[in-house]
Amino acid sequence: KVILSNIGSLALGDDALLEDQLPNTVTVTDAQKNAATVTIYSSASDTTGTPGDKTKLVYDSATNKLTYDPSGLPAGSKVVITFDATVKDAQALQDLNVQNNDTVTNYVHYKAESSYVSSRIHKGHLNVKKLGTTTAVVDDKATVGYTIAVTKDGGDIDAITASTITSRAYTKAVAQAVALVRNLSSATGKDIKEE
Repeated sequence: KVILSNIGSLALGDDALLEDQLPNTVTVTDAQKNAATVTIYSSASDTTGTPGDKTKLVYDSATNKLTYDPSGLPAGSKVVITFDATVKDAQALQDLNVQNNDTVTNYVHYKAESSYVSSRIHKGHLNVKKLGTTTAVVDDKATVGYTIAVTKDGGDIDAITASTITSRAYTKAVAQAVALVRNLSSATGKDIKEE
């Protein structure tokens, strides 16, 4: 959300743009730009506002900058621009050398005035737990079922997502490990405890 208030006694001229320089860790899609809202509030007591001219809002993907032309904004009024941005995927963040808990800052400028918001990048954490259907000793070549539970930050997720591992690679590796343990158990005739 970006807010520009005209605290002067005259309407704003056409000599400056409101510039929101987004950090390189986020991008704005065409759908997000089109879904953005521009609302003009006539005074501090105005709580409903009226839709502003969205054609004055421009996103330049080459510079990752949103600009808005506030010319004509009446004295005592303000414009509020609300939009969503998408954090880049894990590979793009890795390419940018973004580390866990790095601070990312978003600046907005209008003439000599500026403001910023800082946030931290928090990469997702996965917990993987393997569960067996039985803890008893089983006969040779018996079927044992296993469940692999993957959780992210305490909540269930549908797939493993990370730049260095895929759900297919992970499940293939687990299947190979289970097959190896079963083959060892069968070949040696000894029970091998799986954990």
